[in-house]
Amino acid sequence: MISILNLQLQKISNDQFKATFQYSINRVTTIARVHDKLLKSKNLNKIAVHDYIVNIIDDLKIIYTSLYAIDMQINVDKNICMDMDQTQALGLIINELITNSNKYAFTKEANNIINLTIKNKEDLICFEYSDNGVGFNMDTVNKKDFIGITLIQRLANQLGTQATITSKTGMHISFSFKSKLKV
Repeated sequence: MISILNLQLQKISNDQFKATFQYSINRVTTIARVHDKLLKSKNLNKIAVHDYIVNIIDDLKIIYTSLYAIDMQINVDKNICMDMDQTQALGLIINELITNSNKYAFTKEANNIINLTIKNKEDLICFEYSDNGVGFNMDTVNKKDFIGITLIQRLANQLGTQATITSKTGMHISFSFKSKLKV
């Protein structure tokens, strides 16, 4: 299915529509990766998060490193496992954050940095993401309908948590949640 969408993408001439279509393909790819991991897993209810996230980031690097030089500093505990729903929500959050950093925060001239940390601390999975981009006004975000931020907040709610988002220099988001599985 993704191959068919990529073929259609090549036929689009409008740059804005092409970018929107590419973002949709990225979301579909993120969801497809969860299903692929499940099919290859011995336990259909348990997904190793580290490898899944590395695969998503590798896919996104291919797309975005052609636009900007980006230093991605990724630190994900290898022992974290989650069920399909949680893994899919987390993957979509990461996809959305990296996409937003590239779409709105980074410039060709800057030293663009993304930090992603996912740690197992006691019985919680702790998530932190930041970029050193241009940032944004939180009041504007709260007053307008920003699809990416709204999606991130809703996905965090699906994980049973609230995302804390700040933007003074760059953007920072953090949240913690319990895995439905033993971590």
